[in-house]
Amino acid sequence: MFDEADSLLADRRMAQRGWEISQVNEMLTWMESHRFPFACTTNFVEKLDPATLRRFTFKIKLGYLTQEQALAMFRAYFNLTPPRELAALSVLTPGDFAVVRRAVEALDLPHDARTIADLLRTECESKPDQTRKSGFLP
Repeated sequence: MFDEADSLLADRRMAQRGWEISQVNEMLTWMESHRFPFACTTNFVEKLDPATLRRFTFKIKLGYLTQEQALAMFRAYFNLTPPRELAALSVLTPGDFAVVRRAVEALDLPHDARTIADLLRTECESKPDQTRKSGFLP
């Protein structure tokens, strides 16, 4: 599993140094010849070299959680009934719940639904693009 794969598979047309092209070429060759399954993740698929997409058997794009998914995630992470305010948060991801849970634990914050919803709202407000659709995208 390669997280942030865009750093290893950046578009060679944008390369400024020879080693950047060599790095992508080496990774592309490795992808074709490796006998074990592997996965790559990125938040910047548009920055990947076009040749990379031909080497992936499956390409999955994940969007924001649907309202139902967010409610289920709230229950699963915090074992609380989700507050109504949660419905207004349309750009939630599973990572937001993980960050908020760590913050609640690290800061010893009250474990109540309203406090947690406020923290989740803050996570949503910190995102640069809040216009994308929720859930799995085609």
